[in-house]
Amino acid sequence: IVGSVANSGTITAFVNPALQINNSSLNAGLTNSGSITNIALAGSLIAGGVNNSGVVAGTVTGISVANASQITGGLTNSGIISGTTNSINVASGAALDLIAITGRNTAQFNGVVNAPTTPVTIAGNAIYTLGANFTVSGFNNGGILGSSPGVVNTITGSSGSTSYNQSSASTYLVYVNSPSSYGSAHVAGTATFGANSGINVRMSGLAANIVSGSVLSNVFSANTINSSGFTVADNSALLDFTAASTGSQINLTAASSSQCAGTISTAVTDRKSV
Repeated sequence: IVGSVANSGTITAFVNPALQINNSSLNAGLTNSGSITNIALAGSLIAGGVNNSGVVAGTVTGISVANASQITGGLTNSGIISGTTNSINVASGAALDLIAITGRNTAQFNGVVNAPTTPVTIAGNAIYTLGANFTVSGFNNGGILGSSPGVVNTITGSSGSTSYNQSSASTYLVYVNSPSSYGSAHVAGTATFGANSGINVRMSGLAANIVSGSVLSNVFSANTINSSGFTVADNSALLDFTAASTGSQINLTAASSSQCAGTISTAVTDRKSV
């Protein structure tokens, strides 16, 4: 097929997949801003990449790349890709050269991202909150990676090991509901943080019940963590946080904020009407 395919409507089928590309070549990419019930490639090539800002949802797999198929130019997602088993599945012998995550907390992967030979990157200025496990060749945080309370998502590789890299200009975002309920992520492999890399603590208000001296242990873990200090920010006027790495996990400790230091006077003064 010479040219590209663009969908802004709805492509569906009674039996998945709604968009099946068999033994074909598409030379200028596939774009979806609408809704597609599963995309499946078999023995095919998509050059120019796949860009999803809409919804791709399959019964088992959202996007399947199989039978020596290839996607070059990457898969860029700022929308929703979902499947009950895999959001993305790249089979052995097939290839996808990159998964790029864009958007400001709009990208979702519902179901495991299984792409063992594919690197993932969060684009600069993008925010992505983990909602799935990833089996990928590497994970680069060039923007903001968030973690939500209630589940520890894992980033791993085909041999049970991968790498995570976060630049000095990037941030790991931890959402906190309580002293025992806060975000956490695990990398099966080595995690490398640039000097003074960012950590941002976002508490759900006073109900989070975090006080001076509270320790949030294991907000991020890996087999090995390489770091040389963090810059920690938060949304609290009462607390400041510090981050410390043990070499395999990062812990956060809360202390009273110096911005709110001072004394409260009990002296009574005149209040005169004007």
